[in-house]
Amino acid sequence: MENHTDELARTYAILTALRDNVPKDRFYVDEDYVHEYHKALDHLGQLGFDMEELKIPRQWMEPITRQVPDGDDHYNPLTYGMRTARPITHHVPEGDGYRTINTGRSQVELAKFMTRLDAALMYFSLASADSPKGQQPIGFTGPRKK
Repeated sequence: MENHTDELARTYAILTALRDNVPKDRFYVDEDYVHEYHKALDHLGQLGFDMEELKIPRQWMEPITRQVPDGDDHYNPLTYGMRTARPITHHVPEGDGYRTINTGRSQVELAKFMTRLDAALMYFSLASADSPKGQQPIGFTGPRKK
């Protein structure tokens, strides 16, 4: 097998940066972070590693919905916090002048996202722990595609 140390190092850097920079003050992670995570896993897949098991399952993704005033057909998404939206935990009763809209974006629970991200990073840790003393190359011990 070819030596892919540089590619592995860059992927490790991306995964580590995601772990360090995902907002921890929210209960949900925006789909943008999930896309970046999947791009890193896809890169490892191109190097021959089987990463499908560590991807965020589609059924974990939840649509982001917001409530907007009835009759507000020309709403500005930023006015209603579309980029920082969280799922609605309660709905204003019908007739109170609000309606629920789907923002077209989705999100995943922070704990679920971090579980998969930490599992992916664990592969790197295991590879380094198995290296001889004094040699700590960044490696990856994930299962290979057949």
